[in-house]
Amino acid sequence: MKKCNVITIVILFVFLLASMSVILNSAVGKATVLTQQITELKPYKDIYERIKTISKILSAYPLYGIEPYVYAVALDSVARKYGIEWEAVASTIDIETGRTWLPNQTSSADCKGILQLKESTAEMMAKEADIPYHDNITVWMEVRAIELGSRYLAKGLKEYGYYNGFKYYVGGSNFGNTEGAAEKLTVAQRKMKKHEKVIKNAWYIKYYADITSREYRKLRMMSGAKQ
Repeated sequence: MKKCNVITIVILFVFLLASMSVILNSAVGKATVLTQQITELKPYKDIYERIKTISKILSAYPLYGIEPYVYAVALDSVARKYGIEWEAVASTIDIETGRTWLPNQTSSADCKGILQLKESTAEMMAKEADIPYHDNITVWMEVRAIELGSRYLAKGLKEYGYYNGFKYYVGGSNFGNTEGAAEKLTVAQRKMKKHEKVIKNAWYIKYYADITSREYRKLRMMSGAKQ
């Protein structure tokens, strides 16, 4: 009796493996056919190859499953919409999240999400883009936050260029005033050690632009783009 049960289990197991193999082969075959159809039409082929390249590069980051592909679609979309390189957004995400790409972070300055946006900035960008906005909800939605953060980043990149554009993203429109600002403080302000905060802020903004620019150049190189 036990021998029959063992044989039955083995037969069922083999049948299950065979069924899974058929299903898998069918899925692979279907994917191959769809890929062929896409690559035969140039507009679709261009999009397909672009997303494929971006997702492959993003796989080097701590992203799993379909995350590289989803982020690739989002980054390519906002880059084309706002006229900036996807690498600029990706490098900003990488630095803003401390190279973790975790979307559930809040900084000491109360910046939130995948692109570390302040609620006020995110709401302003949402209003400009005519996107529904909800306090303490929208900034935690990765794809939506990428849309809003990219819009804000694009303002700085187009106004100040890439290096200073990264400074704008972290320091706001007055980022340039932080350099040399310590020397302009009054005696009273110096006594309150305000200059220490100003110097530290200026140093951080420059450091941020340095490491973000470095990541940006690395991604551009990986994607085969001209520097």
